[in-house]
Amino acid sequence: MTRNKMYIFLFTLFLLSGFASKAYCEGNEILQGLKKSYSAIKDIKGRFKQTSRIKDFDKEMVYEGEFFIEIPGKMMWRYIGEDRQEVYVNNRNVIFYREKNKQAIKSRFAPEALVQTPFVLLSGINKIEEGFLFDEKKGYLRLTPRNPSGNLKFADIFPSKKVFPIDKLFIVDMYDNEIEISIGEAVINSGVAPSVFDFVPPPGVEIVEH
Repeated sequence: MTRNKMYIFLFTLFLLSGFASKAYCEGNEILQGLKKSYSAIKDIKGRFKQTSRIKDFDKEMVYEGEFFIEIPGKMMWRYIGEDRQEVYVNNRNVIFYREKNKQAIKSRFAPEALVQTPFVLLSGINKIEEGFLFDEKKGYLRLTPRNPSGNLKFADIFPSKKVFPIDKLFIVDMYDNEIEISIGEAVINSGVAPSVFDFVPPPGVEIVEH
């Protein structure tokens, strides 16, 4: 997985983490609701359905799985099914594990590289406005990088009136590839065990530094 692809993937994860406010808001009020309620959120867990569309190949891939988040800075994202994959995040350290390859890739993102990604949501929620522009559309909020030097074109957030305030995320990269993620069965502040965020390599699994 290339570093740009990691940015897009992590953007999705950190939107889920950073926008875990109990308040339902529209437009830029989403951000204001974030700032007010972010300190009250301790952890999140739920299920997801991800649809990835690759423009050049006219191909659509559908995945399902579960996720766990501890604020600030810890996350585990698990794909279930035939091609089992897991992603572990601990602050700026990221581990991608793919079961069938018997390999885990470990990366670390420098602070200056995080400006164009929602790592800023975990390091300080007030910094998100430094990296992104907000534009209220009909029924959703669009985030666009202020300095489009990375691989992200824009991200749309579709709010929900349920406990978890996001119904769907729609991410588009500079090549017009798309990632759509729908959230379900989300629970907030349930007391996710700390061990969930620790990657313990199975026997025979190689850890590669990226």
